[in-house]
Amino acid sequence: KPDPAGLGALDIAWPQRRELAGTYDDRWLKTLFPGMAPDIDWRFFNLAQPDQQIEGFWDGEEDYRFDNMHPQRPRMEGQLPGLVARAFVTRREAGEPRVPVDPTAQELKLEEVELSLRTLWFFPDAERAVLIYQGSTTTLEDDAADILHLVVAAEHGEEPRTHEHYAEVLEARLDEERGMIAALREHELLPQGVAEVVEDELAQERSLHQTERRLEHNLHRRALREHQRTIEQLEQLGLDPAAFVGGPPKPPPPAPAPDELPALVQQLHDEAARRQEEEEADLVERQLVLRRKLEALGFPEEECERLLHQHEQGPTGPPKFTAEGQRATLAAVVQRTREAGADTEALELQLADPGLNERWVTAETQMRDSYRRTAHLQDPAPAMAPARSEEARVCVRESIAAGEDFSTLDLTGADLRGMDLVGADLSGAFLESVCLDGADLRRADLRGAVLAHASLRGAKLDGAQLAGANLGRSQLAGASAVKAALAGAELMGADLTGAVLRGADLRGVSLLQAKLTDADLSEIETEQFALIEAEVTGLRLVGADLRRATFVKLDFTGADFSRARLDHATFVTCKAPGVSFAGAVLDHGRFVQGCTLDEANLGGASLTACNLRGTSLRGAELGHAVLDAADLSECALQGANLTRAIARGARFDKADLTEATLLAANLMRASFLNATIYGADLRASNLYGADMARVRSDPHVRLDEAVLVKVRIHPVHTPTPSGGSQ
Repeated sequence: KPDPAGLGALDIAWPQRRELAGTYDDRWLKTLFPGMAPDIDWRFFNLAQPDQQIEGFWDGEEDYRFDNMHPQRPRMEGQLPGLVARAFVTRREAGEPRVPVDPTAQELKLEEVELSLRTLWFFPDAERAVLIYQGSTTTLEDDAADILHLVVAAEHGEEPRTHEHYAEVLEARLDEERGMIAALREHELLPQGVAEVVEDELAQERSLHQTERRLEHNLHRRALREHQRTIEQLEQLGLDPAAFVGGPPKPPPPAPAPDELPALVQQLHDEAARRQEEEEADLVERQLVLRRKLEALGFPEEECERLLHQHEQGPTGPPKFTAEGQRATLAAVVQRTREAGADTEALELQLADPGLNERWVTAETQMRDSYRRTAHLQDPAPAMAPARSEEARVCVRESIAAGEDFSTLDLTGADLRGMDLVGADLSGAFLESVCLDGADLRRADLRGAVLAHASLRGAKLDGAQLAGANLGRSQLAGASAVKAALAGAELMGADLTGAVLRGADLRGVSLLQAKLTDADLSEIETEQFALIEAEVTGLRLVGADLRRATFVKLDFTGADFSRARLDHATFVTCKAPGVSFAGAVLDHGRFVQGCTLDEANLGGASLTACNLRGTSLRGAELGHAVLDAADLSECALQGANLTRAIARGARFDKADLTEATLLAANLMRASFLNATIYGADLRASNLYGADMARVRSDPHVRLDEAVLVKVRIHPVHTPTPSGGSQ
């Protein structure tokens, strides 16, 4: 009964391999889990049949031959390519803080891990072979968390690259601005020749799904037809085409290869910088010429500066195009033409054409709608002269009294401060750069109004209708908009310092770059709320509905989220020291990329399945909080209070709970793998089924009356001379 012969891998359950696995008994469970048994035969990991194994390792240049293992070729033979695999790591040194770790702040010290060719897989029918190189290195942590970067490469044995080369490759790929481009340079990590083969195969793969750049090629073909048609028309007129048109349009350049992208990006960057320098120089020259002309005409210095500033600005105010204005212009042309004795029939037909008038009306509507959406992105409109502002105030009073439509009324730049506009219908009004400081606009209808760059300091907007209004870059410091309807409003860059929007409807509102310092947004109603690059210190959001909200790179110092609904909310690189989340709902919330909640108040908050991994919670209040299935791995919880917290199935892996209080907490089946609990108070806590393997503890840990049934404590933490554990 000979052993079965075969060319495939031995399954791990086969007795030929299973008998090499070693002994996994209670001693192993208490001292070595989850590592390998002490009596393991390392041949256990050799998948090859015994007759296909060798002593030592392959050198990568062996000859090979296969007979009758290809559908067409009776014999396949050759030599392995002689490649050498390289691997490098960077690591956190012993003694450096385990959490939080910022890999980009570490000095790159590349350490090579020696690799050897240990496994060969041949697939003759596919004419492919796989060479597997392996190596090992020691780590401080059992999950290798101290390894920060891994660089894997291959090269020709006779053409080794330097250690410095790979350090430069890693540094380039870690660059925040251009790292993604650097990662496309595959040739830096592949041997010469192999890189080209890989790129060819990738190009073939892309060609199978090629649908890009069709528009460019279609436009080029169209340009060629237009060029040829122009030449034919010129020839029919007896003209020389060369005197009027150049050569045919050039085809679009081929798409750059990945290795060409870094140089292309740099070229585009340099060209953009050059154009900017030329435009700035041209602007300075034109300003000098204009200044000389104004001075020659006798304008005083102040007036010159004003006119020059106005010349520098882009478009301001609402569009001047109107259908009525176009009709009036055309009618005037008809009249002058008639007075000159010329034929006006064609012009009169145009004037009477309902289609032309309809197109004018459509164009006017489109330009006005575009202005309503983007007024805050253009330069602020200038203020009205005092005399005109006084006329505007009178006009507003009369229009309100007469119930006139404000949708076409242009009050841009008017001074309407302090006016009583309670309940006024100003929907659709053009109020860009208007001054409404201290005005009373309670219950006013401002839906669709343009208030971009407007000043509404101290204004009263309680109960006002502002849906779809453009308040971008407006000044609302100290304004009151309690229960105002702001759904879909634009508040980009608005200054809401100290403003009160309690109970307001902010669904779909844009607050990018807004100033919300000391603002009160308690009990607001939102939908997909987002705060990015805003000023939010002292912001009140008590009882606010912020489900699925997103907060990015914000300093919430002094803010208050008490009783807020923050289900599925995301906090990215946010600082919230001492902030109150008392009674808030943060179920399935996410705190990522270095958030800090030191001394924050999360007492009584619901954080079911919340991701707090790596968050700093030093001295935080978590008493009576619900943390079921929450992830607090790698959190800094020194001195935190979790008295009577409910954290069933929560993860505290690698968390630092030094001097933390977990008195009477429900920690059933929680995981404290590799956690630090020096001096922690766990009296009367429920640790049923908890995982406390490799916990770092000391005699000051208090476990009086704690439930310790089925607590896993093996393997225990054993310090090593290198500062790690085993």
